[in-house]
Amino acid sequence: MVRMHDIVGWSLALGLMFSCAQAAAEPPSGGDQLVVQPAADAPEELVDDDGTLYKKRPYGGIIPKVRDHFDAGPKSAGEKAPQPIINWIGYQQRAEVSSVFVQFDRLAAIPYRVYRPSDDRIVVDIPGATLPLRNDRRELETSGFPGQVLRIHGRMVKSAAFSGARVTIRLKKAVPYNYYEQGEYLFIDIER
Repeated sequence: MVRMHDIVGWSLALGLMFSCAQAAAEPPSGGDQLVVQPAADAPEELVDDDGTLYKKRPYGGIIPKVRDHFDAGPKSAGEKAPQPIINWIGYQQRAEVSSVFVQFDRLAAIPYRVYRPSDDRIVVDIPGATLPLRNDRRELETSGFPGQVLRIHGRMVKSAAFSGARVTIRLKKAVPYNYYEQGEYLFIDIER
């Protein structure tokens, strides 16, 4: 488990910037997890459509409409695989919603299914898709943010009923949600 507390200006792989603490590595218990807890005195910072937050605070991850791809490294554009690849699973705190996004490696129509198997879970199944990098399969603990998203977890599933990538969003309580596609992104907006 990795914990972050009380460092100002640390950039999160969640697509959101705010005051938090230096990561202290601990041995994972039951899998990798990224736990994020804002400092008690940190002001709430929201993402807007213009990406204003990212102009005043540097962030190296994927930001929809601001930075949609990497120029180098394992996530840079290369030859397209025959199956869809999930490039990024991210989180942004907005004024009205908590937005979870899934970025694919292509614009072409990708089949997916969004459903709610229980009051506290929203699941996105993407048949045949892959999450090639281990880092993309880490659980994102978002319970420290205002809003109803507790954690987000991407993983590969292979069973008789389903084979592909699955993104599970755990909620603090049952709230309405909406999902939509925009370019190579699938957004799941959860009422705060």
